[in-house]
Amino acid sequence: NHSCSPNCSAAFYGKQMQLRMIETAKAEDELVISYIDPMQELASRQNQLESQYCFKCVCEKCLDTGKFSCNNVMNSVRCPTQTCKVPTPLNSFRISKLCPACGSIVDESFFVQLDKFCSQIKKIINAGYEEASLEDLKKLLAEGKQRLGEFNVLYIRILENLMDANINSEHFIEALEYAKRLEEPYYKLYPNNYPTVGIHLMKLGKLQCYLGNFQQAVNSLGKAKDILLTSQ
Repeated sequence: NHSCSPNCSAAFYGKQMQLRMIETAKAEDELVISYIDPMQELASRQNQLESQYCFKCVCEKCLDTGKFSCNNVMNSVRCPTQTCKVPTPLNSFRISKLCPACGSIVDESFFVQLDKFCSQIKKIINAGYEEASLEDLKKLLAEGKQRLGEFNVLYIRILENLMDANINSEHFIEALEYAKRLEEPYYKLYPNNYPTVGIHLMKLGKLQCYLGNFQQAVNSLGKAKDILLTSQ
């Protein structure tokens, strides 16, 4: 079965599927995998599961709406007050219209501008980094830094696109910087030992090796090996 916080990963060998444990489980625990990319906002995960698999997920992750839950961290936005800029769950802003950190009032124009900006990011993500210039992506990142929390999934998607675009353009020094900035969000928002994290660490290690940072590369590739041997 599915969970957005899985304890297993599915590995395919020809026509055979093998389950690999990525979390410690008790004998009575159900073995679950994620049918989708689990690093998505709650609404996106629910919509994808309902449209593709015809069920509403009620896993532990989907039911967790605590202030510091992944669901709230992944859609956190920054207070528009320049002296504050503290990230807060978007839903909290929409309900209270107040910043919990500084107490400033958040008016409707803030949400209109934010929705427009998020739509712009999604449009570029759906088109692929090949269709956007590096300058346009950098402008998105600069604006995203002012509007979105550091673990907001759309902010992370901008970083991913910039990393891939710089690799594609053979700007490896810049690509490495974006790859390093993605490491912490990946560890925080993906399940433990998740294959996507291992693949990212392989990219990071290859960039470090290419640029002569051999000790760092050994460290990154070693962590990638541990994750991928566990999950694949």
